[in-house]
Amino acid sequence: MKSNLWSLFKTFLVTIITAFIVTNEKNPIYSFLDNIEIKNEVFRKSFLSAAVALLIGVIGLFIVAFFQWMCLTFSKIELEMEIKQNNRKLSKIVFTPDSNNEYPKETINLEVKMHPKGKVSNIVAKWFDVNLEIYFNPNVIDVSLAEQWEQASLNGFAVSERCIKVHILKPMNIQGEKFLTTEHTMSEKIEIKPIRVKKQSTYLDYCPTFGNGNFFLNRLAKRFLKVKYNQFKIDCEEGL
Repeated sequence: MKSNLWSLFKTFLVTIITAFIVTNEKNPIYSFLDNIEIKNEVFRKSFLSAAVALLIGVIGLFIVAFFQWMCLTFSKIELEMEIKQNNRKLSKIVFTPDSNNEYPKETINLEVKMHPKGKVSNIVAKWFDVNLEIYFNPNVIDVSLAEQWEQASLNGFAVSERCIKVHILKPMNIQGEKFLTTEHTMSEKIEIKPIRVKKQSTYLDYCPTFGNGNFFLNRLAKRFLKVKYNQFKIDCEEGL
């Protein structure tokens, strides 16, 4: 569809520009044909039309190449989120009460991959602190780091009241050109336990942020970052 529209538009431009140039006998193309003593009017008009078509085609190629360059330069950095358990990807976890009518803790592994993309996006990422915030419902589940005494890890993961904040650049070397082309991966084990025995469900939600996550930086982050993930559901089965 787009190619057909461009062909029609190009034909329209060639016709209009040719018509304007033909009315000017002193145009550069006719002057060139006069210098080589070509007087046949049919040939002159055909040559003029072909020259205009070539010029528009070359300009069109430059425009397409420019927009492709712009798209690549400003393409968003991709943050890929995976949740695993025993080295297997998870999209859902189900809690079943034990004999004491309590939910046992489940340990999952959060893995975040950062794929550098456009040069401008990469430069902006180096200026700001790139974060991924993973939101959970604190009224349904309790979340903590499995291998840390406090709620922050050396790997850049921190747990707050309703959010797991992943400081993407904390464990990474962001100096030099290698940062701009290398995929970065970080992971952390997280413990999840429902607060009370009750039949209910909840989901994790994801939001990329810059810095402290104020309104301006959050809007900026959505322009330069995107999150790739599969929806993760947490089901709690009813007790006895």
